[in-house]
Amino acid sequence: MKQISMSTEDLTRIRFAISPMLTTVLCIRSFLQSTIMTVAMQDWYKVMATGLDGHDLSALRLFHPVGNHTIDFMFPFPEKTENKFDDELQRIACTPMSTIESELDNLFQQGVIRDEDIFRYKNLPELLMQAVDELSLIWRNVMCPNWEKINAILQNDLVHRSRMLTNGGVLALFQGLSTDVKLESAELLSIYTQCQSDFTVDPDGRGVLFIPFFISNSSIWLQTSENTAPIVSYPAYGAGAWNRDVADEDGEDVMIKLFGKNRAHLLYALKQPTSTKLLALKLKLTPGAISQQLNLLKDANLITSERRGRSVYYLLNKRGEQLLHLFS
Repeated sequence: MKQISMSTEDLTRIRFAISPMLTTVLCIRSFLQSTIMTVAMQDWYKVMATGLDGHDLSALRLFHPVGNHTIDFMFPFPEKTENKFDDELQRIACTPMSTIESELDNLFQQGVIRDEDIFRYKNLPELLMQAVDELSLIWRNVMCPNWEKINAILQNDLVHRSRMLTNGGVLALFQGLSTDVKLESAELLSIYTQCQSDFTVDPDGRGVLFIPFFISNSSIWLQTSENTAPIVSYPAYGAGAWNRDVADEDGEDVMIKLFGKNRAHLLYALKQPTSTKLLALKLKLTPGAISQQLNLLKDANLITSERRGRSVYYLLNKRGEQLLHLFS
């Protein structure tokens, strides 16, 4: 069990970010290591296997040793709320050799890296460049073609968490992150991970950074450093349904008969904060058609909207929820 000892200053400095690199690396880790998978992970495994057919990812395999471990330099600390993959990749490429050597030595001391495998890490500069090339390949062949949908899910999660924080405070926020995250008191956050070692982290006024991930074989991921705020990565809200266009719902047939297929599916999709882009992807309609339907629902006082950056997110209001409840 890991614990984060938080001061009042840390609580006021809680923030969220999206990291394409962290999302990519956790997907890779799941792809290389998972034996037990959810349905969503199995579907994503097929996507990755197709995109990476013929590539063995030998360098990344070395930086993802067997067990619940990934070498920390592959998770550069996000500098912004929304980050670019190429920027994060460049930071990995510029990692000092001394940093990588220290992290490898730590894993060796823990017995994660075996004695007989040490020789594989002999030429670190070459191995690092190979890992960078493999990360670029994965982004180009797998992540980038699916990033619009993945990013929409991550953005939706941030809107969802901000609403939880606004409506229920810090306690509601932590209760909704993961069953492995528990706020023990106003000053102590417990995180239950698969790693055997236990320790307590003091952010020292730097706060805590929370990053949603898309697919991972861990329910929670904690990364700590002496110079930055602790990072807690957690499963994004709605990520498990990434490959479903519209979920089957009780009462959906009646709604379709009354309101038509597109509008009924739109109402069900708006049970969680959703952007126009993701709605268009889910419902296989043009953004223009989605906007037209949203305007009608807004005129009927069934939905609300919230701007986040350059995107607007829509969600059923209480009246809209009551309408769906009538047919559930």
